[in-house]
Amino acid sequence: MAFTACAPADSVDDDGRVSEAQQFAQCETCEPPPPPDDGPPPPPPPPPACSQTYSNPASPTPWASTPSTAHSQAHDYALREGYPMGFWNYHQATYDQGPVRGTFLITEAAYAGWEDVPSSALGNPSVNDIPSMMRAAHSYAISHGYAAGMPTFHYATYNGVPVKGIVFFQAGAVEFRDLPACELGYPNVNDYGQMFRGANDYAVRNGYGAAFPTFHYANYGQGTVYGLILFRPGMTAWRDVRVADYDTSCGGNNQHACRRQCDEAMSYYDFWADVCYTTPPPPPPPPCGDYNEQCCNGGCNHSTLFCGASNTCEQYPYSSSNTVYVSLAPANPQTPFRYENNNVPNPALNGTEAAVAWVENTSGYNLNLRHTDRFGNTAVLAIDAGKTAAVPFTGLTVSGGWGADVGGSSFPLSITFKVRY
Repeated sequence: MAFTACAPADSVDDDGRVSEAQQFAQCETCEPPPPPDDGPPPPPPPPPACSQTYSNPASPTPWASTPSTAHSQAHDYALREGYPMGFWNYHQATYDQGPVRGTFLITEAAYAGWEDVPSSALGNPSVNDIPSMMRAAHSYAISHGYAAGMPTFHYATYNGVPVKGIVFFQAGAVEFRDLPACELGYPNVNDYGQMFRGANDYAVRNGYGAAFPTFHYANYGQGTVYGLILFRPGMTAWRDVRVADYDTSCGGNNQHACRRQCDEAMSYYDFWADVCYTTPPPPPPPPCGDYNEQCCNGGCNHSTLFCGASNTCEQYPYSSSNTVYVSLAPANPQTPFRYENNNVPNPALNGTEAAVAWVENTSGYNLNLRHTDRFGNTAVLAIDAGKTAAVPFTGLTVSGGWGADVGGSSFPLSITFKVRY
């Protein structure tokens, strides 16, 4: 029997055995022996092995100067596509369709709700301080019984109270892990692009649907670890979303393009105006107001022009004495054929800026003549020595920048030609 040691001396028979009655009594009154000592608890398991070759370069953009707009745009894109939440993984590329951003869309199965949280309850982080916003959202979610939380990066003021939008996630949809720095490519916790990329790449390598950093970190004696929220498979969808589809303020009908990119519904893109259209853009109005052009609302652009009977801008009559000679000097020793004069005097007709009637090449050389008038209008003409031409200079102001390239192999110290106005 296991309880022999409990029997008193007078209860033992001559042969040293304990009677059955005494055995029963002992079983009723004796304490069981203490359990064996198992020794100290086992040490904690070592951290998982790291992929030492994993590379996660730092972000090139200065972190503090980057607004959180892309985050709020990702959330709004998800809502437009029928998902309750979306976020950018900070991977981006440029394909034939233009620049795109890697975007995760959260399914209804992972969604646990949404709340406009008073900013004071989050510690009043700046909406553009992405690490602080992420930490505050996750901490608030945990303290209110949710598995995780992420800011929408939308904010408002209701009844004088600043609030920030937070989305919460289901416990069965996500998993929290503290991961050593090497698994995320040794990121800087303030480089949020690097943190998001590291979280995304860890999820991809380990079979999860998506991941985002909480931006909480600690050191438990074995190096720095970073908190990650990992979405189980089936809880997210992934897309390469065009930048034009992120931003609703550009890329739409009659809007400027987003980095020269229109929404997919736009059929036409005016490259020069950088504007998107659903239908062909209206043709630009014909030019008006200059010499030989239609009058603009009954008038012309220069005081030397008048609106004639055919609603065309015509030159006021001039006399042969309204002439100026323009002299050009070499522009650069490396280009001896090129001549310039960017300070042509401003001849006046009746106290106003004079306009060119025609030019005569009196230089003795064949010229490729150029002129940009004081209003920025430009004309170029190849004109041989001794020739006279009106178009395309007619109506431009005489003053402005004149230049010429001299043909042949002999280049004079200067050249001169005549301008009639």
